[in-house]
Amino acid sequence: PPPARDLPLPADAVLAWGGAVNLGRRQHMRTAQLGAENVLDIPELRAADLAVVNLDCVVSTLGTQGVDKGEDGPFYYRARPEMLRVLTAAGIDAVAVANAHSGDYGPTALQQQHGILDALGIASTGSGANRQDAFAPVICRAGNVRVALLSVDTTQHRFAAGDDGFGTAYLSPRDPQAWRRVMGERIAAAGKQADIVLVSAHWPARSTPTADSDIRTLSHALVDAGAHGVLGTTGAHLHGIELYHGKPIIHGTGSLLSDTPRAWFRPGGLFRFGLGKTGIAWVEYVPVGIGDGFSQRLEGEAATRAIDSFDSACHALGTALTRNAEQAFVRVDPSAPRSGSTAAPAIRPSDRYRHDVLATYTPDAALGQAGFVPGDARIAPVSLNGLQLLGMRIRPSSITCRQMLWIETWWSSPKPVREDLRLSFVAIPQGSGEAAEWGRGTDHDPCDWMQPTSRWQPGRIYYDHYGLRPPAQEHIVPGALQIELRVLGQRPNSDCYLFPRPIPVEPPA
Repeated sequence: PPPARDLPLPADAVLAWGGAVNLGRRQHMRTAQLGAENVLDIPELRAADLAVVNLDCVVSTLGTQGVDKGEDGPFYYRARPEMLRVLTAAGIDAVAVANAHSGDYGPTALQQQHGILDALGIASTGSGANRQDAFAPVICRAGNVRVALLSVDTTQHRFAAGDDGFGTAYLSPRDPQAWRRVMGERIAAAGKQADIVLVSAHWPARSTPTADSDIRTLSHALVDAGAHGVLGTTGAHLHGIELYHGKPIIHGTGSLLSDTPRAWFRPGGLFRFGLGKTGIAWVEYVPVGIGDGFSQRLEGEAATRAIDSFDSACHALGTALTRNAEQAFVRVDPSAPRSGSTAAPAIRPSDRYRHDVLATYTPDAALGQAGFVPGDARIAPVSLNGLQLLGMRIRPSSITCRQMLWIETWWSSPKPVREDLRLSFVAIPQGSGEAAEWGRGTDHDPCDWMQPTSRWQPGRIYYDHYGLRPPAQEHIVPGALQIELRVLGQRPNSDCYLFPRPIPVEPPA
């Protein structure tokens, strides 16, 4: 890869902040194909004094898919702990975890993630054993500058930490008074421990920073409370930089890594901050392209197009970027009062990476194993690409509204499997051209990503529980869904099992 670009202006230290990183789903397969060191091969991340991203999944071997999210077609993102090698290979020091996916597998999974990150040497902010812990900042070192990082979510109150229960730092976007009180106290306390205070705020999907929007009002409140900068996340959306009282607010840092299959690059979010003891001197937008399970810094015409688009987003917020070839940045007035902290210097988290701890959390051979197949799920064994399908169960038994379709299956292998085969479940509408398929392209490793077939023990029974997301409401029409099962590998294989009882799709009541 090309070397990291020179800094646009001098700085005492450089912080690199990346958008959402999802290590789950197909990223398991793509990382195995590409190598962890090639997934986020972005020089500006490795060269930074402090590198931070928004971890947009939960990294854990615990929990089950199906946590109530109050949505009729939720996404569930969980990654095996070994996937954290993607972050360590990229030089990531810290992660923000208060978002819409950190609680996807329940509080025990989130608690395990907290422990894994801490043992590995990656600092995290935005979750904790109780509400006080969840809102606590993490203090990191960038060069000789102490940086306090806070993370808060506005999307999932179901994941919120309680007085005595593990969860995330959550605040309702409809309660500005709570923001002034809760965040005001935390930012003030963080300012006594650090030179720079940055807040990551996860906003509802598709939020836009219009003049009277909640995300703009609350971002301003964070600056008023003393934050030196606000890093907003709104899913994959990349919004511009606003300067409010001389402090930078990025209303949408976008994605930095996605497992969505694509043959083209989507602009991604990576920003460099020039830091000093008295504040932030400049913010640079680094044009990054997000591909199929990997991201890279853009160059040439692709970089120019990405910068043009981001420049327009900044102009809409009243901010003018300074452009120099393939660099684009905004100057900031670093006029914040110097911290009065006398605390000892914070460490740079990655100085204490301990890769050996990941072996402790590798899913063991017993994970996903089942002692037997329930009587109501048993079928005559079916051979699919070397695996044996022993049982299958589907719920609900009929579709009456837009909802998840849950499929349970039981599998075995008569002999060792050298390849990591993937399970493919698709629900195909019968007899209507207006209806859409459910689940196409969402093949997965067995046991809900936790147990690749190369780790299976012959003769053991393995259980998989997986949900198919419904299509848009207008593409769900009365009729029936035929469930199709396949086992996919490197070589094409036509083996297919059709569940004999189609699932009725009835008109909404």
